[in-house]
Amino acid sequence: MHAIITPDVPLHKKRLLRLVGTNIHISHGPACPDVWACEGGVYEAKKMGEKLGWHNLHQYTNTICQKAAEQYIGKEIWEQLGSELSIFFASIGTAGTIAGIAPYLIKKNSKIRIWGTAIKKGSSVPGPRGEEDIHKLAFPWEKSVQEVISIDNKKSFKASLCLIRQGLFVGPSTGMQLAGLIQNLKRYKKKNKLNDLRNKNGEIIACFLACDTMFPYIDEYFDNIPDKLFPKVKDL
Repeated sequence: MHAIITPDVPLHKKRLLRLVGTNIHISHGPACPDVWACEGGVYEAKKMGEKLGWHNLHQYTNTICQKAAEQYIGKEIWEQLGSELSIFFASIGTAGTIAGIAPYLIKKNSKIRIWGTAIKKGSSVPGPRGEEDIHKLAFPWEKSVQEVISIDNKKSFKASLCLIRQGLFVGPSTGMQLAGLIQNLKRYKKKNKLNDLRNKNGEIIACFLACDTMFPYIDEYFDNIPDKLFPKVKDL
């Protein structure tokens, strides 16, 4: 297993990769390159995959990723929530997940709202893409996503912390979805448009994916969240 990462990946995450036996390669190209460009990690992975005995899974362009999201995740969401679902929400990274799930859900119920989230300009959240980079992707996510909400790192980590303290050990990318969902619901409420989102039972049922864990990012929580939100350490 070989992984191409950028120089900004924290030391503890590099160590985690090495711990499980991954060979790390540092790419000094753009952090979020155009997937069709001849530079950056996506291109470098493509070139490495052309070597004899190597295989590149083409994470950003392999249509099987999109089909798998539709066939498995989309189907499971519909089986659990069905016509009661009001909103499906996902962060945009490779965009394979949202590009697969969204058309499946809309086909089942055209009234379901599909919202996505991207990293606000000037911020950094592990996993998703920035608002300026989501248009450099291969999967046709824009056909189904009605709104994209930009969220910064502070809100992402804080929302993740809220989920962690409910017993859900999810990471900042998942937190970004919760923060984006709440922010957009507040916007609808301010405009007196919440009724537009209600299902046949008068409820607003929203679903987002827990797409990461907190464990690789422990140090970043203390960098992005005010210290007052953490219990003090006391000597006995």
